[in-house]
Amino acid sequence: MIELLKIAHAFRASLEAQRDLGLLPQHMSNFPRACCGVTSELLGHYLNSKPSGSEAESVSALRDGTPHIWLVVDSLVVDLTADQFPGRPAVYVGPWDDWYRSWEVDLRGKAQHCTTPTSYDEQAVLARIIEQTGLPSFD
Repeated sequence: MIELLKIAHAFRASLEAQRDLGLLPQHMSNFPRACCGVTSELLGHYLNSKPSGSEAESVSALRDGTPHIWLVVDSLVVDLTADQFPGRPAVYVGPWDDWYRSWEVDLRGKAQHCTTPTSYDEQAVLARIIEQTGLPSFD
């Protein structure tokens, strides 16, 4: 869990730095707002690329008509954008708590970075995260 916590916080710090420098693509410029899906995809892709690592699953859920996406790794929730919601920490890595259990899970499956018109820009974000944090690259 400690390694996962370090990786999650490193990703978050790099995303904030890229936002502050204006390096994030337009659709991510309000990070963390409306970025739960893309950041979960990028972190999930990274974690699933690690040799002999645990599989990261993406969870898409709804509550009161509001969507949210986070990862599950070894039964731990990993959420890089939890602070979009009042009273939540910026990064949450821990067990399913009452707040996550209050969401209606819509989809759950292996986390991967999807091919979209913005994929190239998002891959550049991931490359900067790896470079800025000193995390190993597995691709």
